[in-house]
Amino acid sequence: MRAALIVFKGLPIYGIQLANGLSGSADVHLFLADVATAPYADRVDPGVTLHPVKTRRYRNPAGLFVSLDIISRIRKLRCDVAHLVLNEPWFNVCVPFIRSFPLVTTVHDVRYHVGDRRSSIVPQWVTDLATRYSTGLVVHGAGLKAQVCAEFGISPEHVFNIPHMNYSFYRHWELPGLTERTNNILFFGSIWEYKGLRYLMEAEPLLAEALGGFTITIAGRGEDLAKYRPYMSDPDRYEIINEFVPDDAVAPLFQKASIVVLPYIDASQSGVVPLAFAFGKPVVATGVGSVPEMIDHGVDGLIVEPRDSRALAAAIISILGNPALKRRMSENARRKAETELSWSRVAGLHLDAYAATAERFAATRSRHG
Repeated sequence: MRAALIVFKGLPIYGIQLANGLSGSADVHLFLADVATAPYADRVDPGVTLHPVKTRRYRNPAGLFVSLDIISRIRKLRCDVAHLVLNEPWFNVCVPFIRSFPLVTTVHDVRYHVGDRRSSIVPQWVTDLATRYSTGLVVHGAGLKAQVCAEFGISPEHVFNIPHMNYSFYRHWELPGLTERTNNILFFGSIWEYKGLRYLMEAEPLLAEALGGFTITIAGRGEDLAKYRPYMSDPDRYEIINEFVPDDAVAPLFQKASIVVLPYIDASQSGVVPLAFAFGKPVVATGVGSVPEMIDHGVDGLIVEPRDSRALAAAIISILGNPALKRRMSENARRKAETELSWSRVAGLHLDAYAATAERFAATRSRHG
């Protein structure tokens, strides 16, 4: 099978991992944003054909011509299927008119989340174009599949629930000899209202009573952290990195972490979970969206109710206060990353989705002459 993967500025590492995972089983053509090509080109498998793509700002209509050029090149390559790894506004506008090849799109979020000002720059209806008109869809969770089918009237056979692969790519930047810090609690990723950071902060006094010494590391950018400072009981317990975290700084954060916490009040799924698992870190998360599908409660992490600081604190304490349990969860997390969430397994599931989508596309074209 000849497959084209389209990766604009968002999620380049996700796209490269998928391309590398597919490379042994398919003829893969990776259309990768030029801003990502330079830093990551040497990480692309030699079996993958790399096609740098000129990037444009969202509001620049030249992005339409870039998208049309990609579509033309895929058509000339006679690809069996193309995969839009993350929807892109100008490409989305083209999706309803693609007729020469089947298109699979990964829907990471069916709807924008509370307070996510970054994503909402693009109108929801533009994002929805790729969901409505792609030949097939990939989602990371059964709950997301049900939501997509219900909201868009899409047949379940057109939507493929495939787990989010691990993010072991980041282990390239591990620092030799860097060890875990005792009771270091990591909150990682973009900071918006739906991430529920205040509830982790509200759990701080309860953690202090049970754990004594601990640190909460907050790493990521988004909204102004000043709005959260009133929730801090003791600012000295926090390590705050309120900025974009470069790739080479991600691994040390997870190497030092004892546990990773996702206190979200709204979510679809999260790449932070498979990233934590790649570093063998247990996860405490809230039961929102398809996040609970990624964690085996009591095995590699714990699930608690959202907006419940006491439950969040109790879960964190139950792991950090029990070294044997924490060690067992860490081992299970690493094992899941290397098996269920491995690049080869997840890529194989994508290949099955491509084949089914291409077959259905061919049958539809045959029926319509």
